Amino acid sequence: MQFEGTVAINAPINFVWHQLTSPSVVTACTPGIISWEEQLPQEQFLVNGRIVIADNGPQWAVQALIHWYEQHPPTQLKLRSHITVMKQQIEMDGRMNLTANSDTQSSLAFFLTIHLPLEATARLFRPIIAQQMPPFLQSFFRCLKNKAETAVIPPTSDIHE
Repeated sequence: MQFEGTVAINAPINFVWHQLTSPSVVTACTPGIISWEEQLPQEQFLVNGRIVIADNGPQWAVQALIHWYEQHPPTQLKLRSHITVMKQQIEMDGRMNLTANSDTQSSLAFFLTIHLPLEATARLFRPIIAQQMPPFLQSFFRCLKNKAETAVIPPTSDIHE
């Protein structure tokens, strides 16, 4: 399964890179994260969380080992995730490409591929992922955009004359 998209961000590329690779920002923008443990500095992370499939539905424990295996600051981040949910393994490969449109504007293009290695896992998770991943990604990147833009440009209520 593949997911991709592009987000325009009114912030310099270096600052967007910092937000994208900041565990505190990623945690704040990812619903359900309970803990984020850095195993290798700025490279490998163990993430524990809970996901809810539907309003008032059951919560499933999720554990992900995330490896940012290739970094080219501030333009490209490649990642690989080994995700365990309901004792099932899901693999995800991702690439984030940043482009400076100007000194104050950037574009972030993302490409994610989710691998469901066992047919039983695929039958169970494919419809759930197909339904849940687009709104999850939209929410995540909207939050990342908001954090980058508001950190670069202070809100007008914070400006004193």
